[in-house]
Amino acid sequence: MIEDLEQGDVAHTVGTFFEKYGTPASKSMLTMQDVDAYLERLSKLTREDDQTQLLRHLSARCTVNDLVMIVRLIKHDIRINSGPKHILEALHPDAYQAFQASRNLEDVVRTSKEGNVSVSASLMTPMIPMLAEPCGSVDDAFIKCPNGMYAEIKYDGERVQLHKKGSEFLFFSRSLKPVSAHKVQHLKDFIPKVRYSQLLGTVRRYL
Repeated sequence: MIEDLEQGDVAHTVGTFFEKYGTPASKSMLTMQDVDAYLERLSKLTREDDQTQLLRHLSARCTVNDLVMIVRLIKHDIRINSGPKHILEALHPDAYQAFQASRNLEDVVRTSKEGNVSVSASLMTPMIPMLAEPCGSVDDAFIKCPNGMYAEIKYDGERVQLHKKGSEFLFFSRSLKPVSAHKVQHLKDFIPKVRYSQLLGTVRRYL
């Protein structure tokens, strides 16, 4: 198994040894909804034993190809040589641009099918932050900004994105995933009076 794994394709290794030593189903019976439900449950499990038990239950319903594709989904690499840009633009010319702005895939697919895609940010849905353009040197920065510029000290910390709607607010990391509650717990005392807001900032802890 280790020798096969060294080829760099975990899913292929799993499929090969599942076929040799497991009991794969002879016919695929899993629906996409079934797989999605299993993966959603898996994402909420933190103990390795619980994850193993769920994967065993899932594999008992899988053909070899089913399990290979599920492992690829878990690894975020289904090896179809096509990225989100190509796939979304096949739905609608503006679909990828809309996804970049809102990151709400369900909404983008739905509006693409309806033909009324809107490129806009959505409250309570994380968006890709606008980053500064990199410069190779200080001289390059002055060339790009001939009329002057503002400079600030950059502190290390964890970048967070805050969305607040009424009494509900969500924090997202730079990778657009929810931030652990303990990292932002102390901020909740300072923002209760804001009604609707999207903010981007950095959380720093002083020792």
